[in-house]
Formats: sequence, structure tokens, C-alpha cells
Amino acid sequence: LEVYPNLPIINASEGIDYLLSEEHDHEDETLDDGDEDKQIESEETQHQEEYNAHVWLNMNYYLQEIQTVQDALSEYDAQNSHVYQVNGTAYQEQIKVLKADMETTLKAAAGTGVVIFHDSFAYLAGELGLDVIHTVNMDSESSLSAGEIAEVVDEVNEKQIKILFTEEQYSTSIANNIAKETDASVYVIDSIVRGEMSKDGYITAMKKNLEVLKQALGTE
Repeated sequence: LEVYPNLPIINASEGIDYLLSEEHDHEDETLDDGDEDKQIESEETQHQEEYNAHVWLNMNYYLQEIQTVQDALSEYDAQNSHVYQVNGTAYQEQIKVLKADMETTLKAAAGTGVVIFHDSFAYLAGELGLDVIHTVNMDSESSLSAGEIAEVVDEVNEKQIKILFTEEQYSTSIANNIAKETDASVYVIDSIVRGEMSKDGYITAMKKNLEVLKQALGTE
């Protein structure tokens, strides 16, 4: 952005209040006294992790993002403004149908306690009214110690949690081990950060998530 200061920028999530991310438990890296670049990079990484950026998993926010993008494109490319508005509005209508289906289908499950293995699901849980009892914010298999696993097991047992939501792009082995020590079951949700890049990729992924949620929450 510094190289191209006149490049138009669309911040799709402008105006959306981010949730704070759960703290990541990364090992501290020893920095040499003179290694200022590495120190700055480390500080920037820590700053970036303060906010949970996965707003699109709440479809209310995703609709807001679509509107922001279509309006900005119309402004930057006024000649094709009508096309952006027609296509954006049509896409929003598809999302609204899916949103209504998910919220109606899962309405009875509001208040259900769950444990999530990626903080992106906090947005989806918020929309559906699920109660996130514990967030295990994993970037890799090594991000959870034996002591931390035992802590989660104790909390799941104490609060009689039946549902563990894991992230599609990471291994479910830790969640599976916790499930073996409790009465909970593991369900895999797609946070839609990778995968199919077609124009209907989001809808396809969220429909798949709906089926998983129906199974997990007993609303099938």
C-alpha cells in the first residue's frame, strides 16, 4: 500500500465491531538485542492477534460486508454501478434465505453450551445464541499442553458439555482425546478461510455447516 498510495482500497468489514481474540499461547522467542526488525515483526504479530477477524461467519456481518463492497465498487467504477448493485442485491437475497433457514432451524438450540477449538466460531455462536463455555484457540497441534488439555477435560465434565466444535483445517486429535475423557462429541465446522473459490463457495460451505450444526444440536 505504501508503494501504491493511490490504489483504491475497500475495507469490507468497515463499521463492524470485532470480537477480541482469545489469547494465543505461543512460545516466547528469544530476540537478539540488535535484532530490531524481528522485534518489530513480533510486536506487529501480537497486535494483529488482538482482534478476531472472522466476521463473515456471522451472516448479519457478512451481509454488511457485501453491501460495503458493492457500494464501494459502484463508487470506484461508476460506469458499471448498476451491475454491482443488481448482482450484490441478488447475492444478499441468497444469503438472507440461508440465514433465515439456519436461524429458524437452530432456534431451539439457543443457550446450548459448547467448546470451540477456533475463535472464529465465536461469531457463528453469537448469531445462533450458543453459549461458548471455553475457547481452545489452536493454531497448531503444539499449542495445547497436557495441563491445558486436562483443564478443558475438567471443565467439560463439570459443565456437562456435549459438543466440541473443531476447525476443518486443523487436526481433530486433541478434541478427540478430550471427547474420550468426557461425554462430549466432536463436530467439524468450516471457518471458510480456504477451499472452494467459486462464486457460491460461501453458500456451499455454510450449508454444509448447517448440516453439521443440526446433527450436533439435535435439530435434525
